[in-house]
Amino acid sequence: MKPIVFSKIRRSSPRKREFNEYVLNWIRNPDPQGGFSKKVGAFKRLPRSLVIPLMRLAGYDGIIFMSKGSIVGNIFFQRHGNSLHLFAIYITPKLRRKGLAREAVEHFVRHAKTVKGIERVRIGGEKLVGRVLCARLKKSEKRLGIKVEKGGWVKLMQSPNKSRTI
Repeated sequence: MKPIVFSKIRRSSPRKREFNEYVLNWIRNPDPQGGFSKKVGAFKRLPRSLVIPLMRLAGYDGIIFMSKGSIVGNIFFQRHGNSLHLFAIYITPKLRRKGLAREAVEHFVRHAKTVKGIERVRIGGEKLVGRVLCARLKKSEKRLGIKVEKGGWVKLMQSPNKSRTI
């Protein structure tokens, strides 16, 4: 899977419109049971041209995953001070159960290490999916330079770097 950080996609990218539509679809059709649905209620009624810029101002971003030229998944997260909070992960059904969610979370962790001022990430909090993903990350702590902690927290052991793409 090739990760593409949404906020790093250039305006001149030939796929910028496709990526914007993909993200808008997730914003306008969130899981009704999730907390994100409550947070973005007002955003869903705004003109399309304002939604993504306002979400970016609120600290939201994402990583879109590509394989063979197609979008196969995503991770969405929000910045809270010195941490990034992963709140949504999706892998297309035909590719599930192949370790791609773990791979996606590892890409997220590596991306977090490139964002200036980020010292830790939170993966799903106390939700089951967060606990499962953190348990898988724990096995890769040394390789990734992280320390998995309670409550879905992952401390980034290397000092944060200047912002750059992965």
